[in-house]
Amino acid sequence: MNLKHLAILMYMVLILHQIEEYIYEFWEVFPLYDMAKSVFIIFNVIVSIVLIPVWVYLWHNRVWAINIARVFLVLMLLNGIWHIGWSIYLHQYMPGLITGITFIVVFVFFVLKYGRKIYSV
Repeated sequence: MNLKHLAILMYMVLILHQIEEYIYEFWEVFPLYDMAKSVFIIFNVIVSIVLIPVWVYLWHNRVWAINIARVFLVLMLLNGIWHIGWSIYLHQYMPGLITGITFIVVFVFFVLKYGRKIYSV
């Protein structure tokens, strides 16, 4: 297991995360600004599509793809922490919380099990 495997797994969790947020209407409770449903959908589709070439080039060990994958992993970890924090702050379920926790669990599992190996390609 390495960075490639972790990045692909986190990408699959991201897709589930986006589905969870859509089902529970994340745009209705987004705490930072009023978000239209269409903005939410367009943003998530763009993110999902833009990341596909990153994963393709990650398998070819392209430095730029490796760096984007590393940033992606940190952002997904922070996303999970953010969902937990807002759920605690609001004292209620925040859409995306379950898969947000999954981001953290997957990241921590890989770090504990594989350590420095996940940072190699």
